[in-house]
Amino acid sequence: MTLTAFGLADEAARHKMRFVCCLTAGVMPLLGVFTAFGAKDSEMQKGVWGLAGNVICLIYYAAPLSTMWEVIRTRNSASILVPLTMMNTMNAALWTTYGVAVLDVYIWLPNGIGLALSVLQVALRLVFPARTGMLPSHQHHS
Repeated sequence: MTLTAFGLADEAARHKMRFVCCLTAGVMPLLGVFTAFGAKDSEMQKGVWGLAGNVICLIYYAAPLSTMWEVIRTRNSASILVPLTMMNTMNAALWTTYGVAVLDVYIWLPNGIGLALSVLQVALRLVFPARTGMLPSHQHHS
């Protein structure tokens, strides 16, 4: 998805994407080295990777927040991608349900937050219908 979005993004968005990819490429190996050689036991290893997974999950679900503010400001939901929003909602709902079923706060909490954000996007799409044409900040240059 990142590679597809990169080709469609404007230069400011591409810069952010490069930063996130480089940060991830630097942080993940460091976490691997720490958990392989510095963690005192497997519980600490699980905790470090669980926390990393939760941070990534929250970043993923929070990414559309800037789009949501734009929708409210312009009263136009054209920037909300319906298929992606619906799949995010379904994904978050299923993981939240599973987390509640197994009583694992590390699963249900970040996915519950994601579910709330996804439902908010659906609500924005219903309250502010998409107008034809793209928003100025989402136009692409050939």
